[in-house]
Amino acid sequence: MKITIEKDGNIVWPEREEILKEGDYTKYFASRMNELAFYLKFYSPKYDAQLKIKPIHKADGDRARSLRKNYLKIFHPDKNIPNNTGLDLNEVCEDIEKAFRLVIGVNNDE
Repeated sequence: MKITIEKDGNIVWPEREEILKEGDYTKYFASRMNELAFYLKFYSPKYDAQLKIKPIHKADGDRARSLRKNYLKIFHPDKNIPNNTGLDLNEVCEDIEKAFRLVIGVNNDE
């Protein structure tokens, strides 16, 4: 894994590129983005491998938030014009928030 260190000392993890790599099950979906949206909508720990969620993300809130931000950048409605995926990107962003609340152990739906 290649890690980049910026001039200001921040570490840039290559999670975004890793997220968008086609997975074993991508062929069953219209696109990788559709596949990810499915896993986020129906989030369960059994989808962690497909979503590139590792134990470090569950143990370190900062790493989980960084991964969440990467997902939000990928699915942001303003950055995906035109939206050729057929996805409601606003809904996917809500699903990202819900999934990552579960990853870090916070449930605001109670």
